[in-house]
Amino acid sequence: MNLLRGLETWRLIRARIGKKRVAILVAAALLSAAAFFYLDQNNHLSGVIHTWGTFGIMAAILLMGLVCMTPVPSEGLLLILLKVYGVWLGLLYAWIGSSVSAVAIFAIAHYVGRPLLETLVDSSKLRQVEDFVLRKGTAGLLIARLLPLPAMLVNYAIGVLPGISFAAYLWTAVVTIAPYYASTALLYEGVMGGAQPWLFAGIAAVALLMAGGFVFNRRYARR
Repeated sequence: MNLLRGLETWRLIRARIGKKRVAILVAAALLSAAAFFYLDQNNHLSGVIHTWGTFGIMAAILLMGLVCMTPVPSEGLLLILLKVYGVWLGLLYAWIGSSVSAVAIFAIAHYVGRPLLETLVDSSKLRQVEDFVLRKGTAGLLIARLLPLPAMLVNYAIGVLPGISFAAYLWTAVVTIAPYYASTALLYEGVMGGAQPWLFAGIAAVALLMAGGFVFNRRYARR
């Protein structure tokens, strides 16, 4: 069985939404991040956001959670949070926001999402994913999350499966997103901070993640 084919939901969702609309959303996210960096060259915007205190932090976490529930890549907002709050706090707030989105997606998908999802993908495909994950257990969840697919898609696809416990769903979600965000933070620190070791570490981390996803896909493509 091919888990990647079982998770073809993403392609179907893109077909329903429209590739051009998805491309527009992605471009808008990247341009928004670029615009923020341009306007915040003197850290004026960052200073204003800092004056919001706890409210600003909660708003940042909530915004990250909302973005992670959509097809829009969250890396643009992650870069903004790194710029505003620094690498470590920015990474932490982004990770919390992503975790919050995973909880929300599970609730939506588990309780009301399956009928909607089955209008986008053959129910037999969902059963294939469920059979794979249940057969492989926790390893199946980790493999699904390591495939080169949007985390939002994998969360929805796994969330609709009745045999998946919330605990297993959540811990695999919060653990596997960390390397992607950490690699982005390394690249940011290397470029913005001029620290070549961090830059090379970030490049190596991204390459390792891409290679890992490719290997997992090839290894389990015919199972």
